[in-house]
Formats: sequence, C-alpha cells, structure tokens
Amino acid sequence: MSRRIIVPLAVLMALLAMSGLLYGCASSNSAVGSADVYVPPAEGQTKDSGSETEKIPDLDLSADRKIIYTAQMRFVCDEPGDALRFFTDKAEELGGYVASSSSDTQGSSRVTSAQITLRLPSGTLEAFRDYAAGLGSVRSFEMNSDDITDEYYDLDARLTQAKAQEQQLLTFMEQAETIEDTLRVYEELGNIREEIDVMEGRRRMWDKQVAYSTLTISITATPSYVEDSPEFIRVIAMSDAWQLARRGFINVGRGTLNFISWLFVAICWLLIPGAIVGGILLLVRFLRRRRMSKPAKSPMPPQRPGE
Repeated sequence: MSRRIIVPLAVLMALLAMSGLLYGCASSNSAVGSADVYVPPAEGQTKDSGSETEKIPDLDLSADRKIIYTAQMRFVCDEPGDALRFFTDKAEELGGYVASSSSDTQGSSRVTSAQITLRLPSGTLEAFRDYAAGLGSVRSFEMNSDDITDEYYDLDARLTQAKAQEQQLLTFMEQAETIEDTLRVYEELGNIREEIDVMEGRRRMWDKQVAYSTLTISITATPSYVEDSPEFIRVIAMSDAWQLARRGFINVGRGTLNFISWLFVAICWLLIPGAIVGGILLLVRFLRRRRMSKPAKSPMPPQRPGE
C-alpha cells in the first residue's frame, strides 16, 4: 500500500483509540464528580433558593427506556371458537395483529380448545386483560419484562461509530492510487458494512419488540362438571343438563347414521364378488342338469355270422 494511504490509516486508528480512551476517562470522572456535586433528592423534596422555596421537578427516567413485555394468559369460556374470533378482532382494533393461532375441534365444527399469540401495542396488555375478563374467566395472567436499555444504546453507539468508519474508508478509496490499495480498502469497507447490516437488523428487531408486546392466550372450554368433585363422581350442573342431553341425542343419531352408511357401503362391496360367485355356481348347476337330461345311447345289437 502506498505511503499516502498508510499514513492516513494510521492516523485514523490512533485518533479512534485516543477518542475511546478519553471518552472512558471522561465518563468515569463525570460519574465520580456528580456524586460530589449533586445528589438528587427524593420525589417531592424541595430546596431553598434565597428567600423562596423552589420545588425540584421530578425526573422521568423511564421516558427513553427500552423494555420488552411478554405475557401469558389462561382463559376459560363456553365457546373457545367465539373467543378466538373476539380476541382477533380486539387485537386489530387496538392496532395489533395475530402472530399465530391453532385450535382443536370436536366432531365437525365445535372448537374445544385453542391457542393464539397476539402482538399488541406497548401499554395495552392490561386493557386487553380487562376486555377478556368480560368474555369469560381469566384463570391466570403473568407478565414479564426485559429491560434492554443498556444493550440498545450501546448498540446504537457502536452503529454510529461504524458508520463514521465507513465514511472514512470511502474517503480513502477515493484517494487510492493503485489497484492494490483500492482492493485493501474495499475489503475493509465490505467488513464494516456487514457489521452495520447486522447491527441495524438487531436494532430493528428490538424496536419492533419494544413497540409491540407479545401475549400468548390458552383458551379452553368450560368443564361441564364440578371440579371439586372426586374423579369418579362428576356432578352435572342443572344449567348444563339439557345441553348435555341434546348433545347426547345428537351423538346417538350421528352414530346410527354412520353405522347405516357403513353397512350400506359394506353390502355394496360384497355384492360384486357375490354376484360373480353366484353366476359361476348357477352356470355349473345348469351344465350339470343339461348333461343329466340327455338320453343314454342304446348299444348296437351283435351281428350274426354270415349276415
């Protein structure tokens, strides 16, 4: 590499190292000095300014924090299929969307259980829980948070530094005089751009996770027996008696129709080989009778000698 390229590169690396060292020293000094100069009072504390009493404004430390919220909820209702549709509509109304959903059905259409994962705008988890409580029974609700503030701003600083290095490399590429110098700078430029793409992708992912909380809901149907009863004794509630009886009659009717249809199909399948075998037997019997009905031939009389 030519001297005109080596010298600026060396100067750039030295400046970056010195800036990092000075930044670390300044940060540590400011942290120590701030402890000696000023200690924030408790919320609502006041200070004297001459003859007047001035109230210190409260600091909002959570304004720029980056927190990822996730929640899990167990929900019980009479019709899980209807709850699945209601939850989908409510998520879209709040500005969210459905990330995934699944359901188990009984028979042909009735949903017995379901699970849905929603992405809701940050700050709407409690409102959605209150909405769900009006549709059925919220058996459990657990919310977790992950504070990524330090990692987020550290990534943002490294991304800014990487973009500055990219601009410096572009300047060096314009000043390169030989093909070898251009190739070396181009290789370094490709490496730094790859790092920039990775960091930007991670920051976009974090921005999306911070902006939209994740809520996973497990939906089950209301049991038709008293849960406190022993396993071998299931007390049916009076409100469910008619529904269970009607469902039982429907199941019996479906079972009978299924049996009749199965029997009809079985008979149809048996008729084809039965007709073939029966036709063969009738043909054999017909041929046997025909042979037995023919008159027997009388023997020729013996001839006399001389005739």
